[in-house]
Amino acid sequence: MLQAGLFAVVLDPDASSLPRGNGRRLNAVVRRGVLIAEQTAEALDMYPLPAENYEQMRRLLEYGRADLALASDIEGLSPVSGPDWSHLNRLPEPVVRFTLYHYLNRRHAQLAIELAVVLEQLEREGFKARILQEALSRQAGQAR
Repeated sequence: MLQAGLFAVVLDPDASSLPRGNGRRLNAVVRRGVLIAEQTAEALDMYPLPAENYEQMRRLLEYGRADLALASDIEGLSPVSGPDWSHLNRLPEPVVRFTLYHYLNRRHAQLAIELAVVLEQLEREGFKARILQEALSRQAGQAR
C-alpha cells in the first residue's frame, strides 16, 4: 500500500486553488483508466477529458482545451514534475489524498506473501528510503 495524492495542474502561475468555472463546467484532463482522477473530476462536477498519456495531458492544458489536469503523486513521485511541466503550476495541496492498493490476482497470492517479507526487510534496512531518495533526486535533476 502506498500513500498518494491527486494534484491539480494549471496554467496560471499564481493560482493556489482550483479554478472557478464561473457558471460553466470545467474540463479536467485525466489519464485514461486512472479511476481516482476520473471519479474525482466527476465528484467536483468537472468534465473528465481522457488523455492517453501525460504528454497529451500537458498539451491539452497548454492549448487551452482543458482548465486543469489531475495527476497522481505517489510517495513524492509524480509524472508531472519533469522539465516539460516546469512552466505549469502544480497546486500545493492535493485535491484528494488516497492509499493506493495494487490489484493482485489470486494465483499470485503466495508470491505476494514472499514479496511482502522482502519489502519489509528493505524498509527495515533503509533500502526503500534510499531508493526513493535517489528517484526523487533524479526527478529534481530533470526539472532543472
